Amino acid sequence: FGGWITISNLITPLTVYLDRFVIGITLSMTALTAYSVPMEIISKSFILPAAISGVMFPAFTRSFASRPEEVSRLFERALKLVIAILLPLCLVIVTFAPQIMSTWMGQKFALDTSRQSSTVLQILAAGAFVTGLSWIPLALLHAAHRPDLTAKLHLADFPLYAIVLWILIHRFGLAGAAFAWSGRLLAENVVLFAMARRVAARPLGGAMVNHASIAAAVCCIAAGSFISDLQLKIAFLCVVLPMLTALG
Repeated sequence: FGGWITISNLITPLTVYLDRFVIGITLSMTALTAYSVPMEIISKSFILPAAISGVMFPAFTRSFASRPEEVSRLFERALKLVIAILLPLCLVIVTFAPQIMSTWMGQKFALDTSRQSSTVLQILAAGAFVTGLSWIPLALLHAAHRPDLTAKLHLADFPLYAIVLWILIHRFGLAGAAFAWSGRLLAENVVLFAMARRVAARPLGGAMVNHASIAAAVCCIAAGSFISDLQLKIAFLCVVLPMLTALG
């Protein structure tokens, strides 16, 4: 168990900082700044799902040992809780990304750099939502004493991500790096949920509902990036956020 966890913990930091390393050696330090600032903002959102998964790990472990039928119910509840927390947060970040970056970096920040950072922030925010969800199946797999599955996924994922990242950065710049980061997390999420479904023996119907809900949530988050007028942004959130609250 400890060996597989060690493998994951060695690969994960390499994967996390690989995009910034490639940007620094292929583009410029200015581009690296434009990318690193929104990444640092987004990384703070991981505190919430990490805290929830830390609580769910012993709960999953106890359920596997004493009441296996409770695992699926705990998984669903934890997943819904993460969605309820991260969806409004990521939606607000995507919608007000230009305003956030201009306020955060100040007026001296170059206009074109600020625009690039806003786009990067929007793409990364969608990826952060997917990342937050992945903490729950990760905790479930570890509680089921299957850290080998996640470690093997990380081993297979790293070289593919490095290749895709290099190609997209050369073709699309900072947006390509953000798309590579978010795309990797989306692919990992699909695999992690499939693994968790097999371990927890969850019914297929529930899995399909979850996937449809996650896809709808990502589309809702992405919709905020297409609104440029500030008043329309406010109106959009005034309509969507109460709906999400009622749904939550």
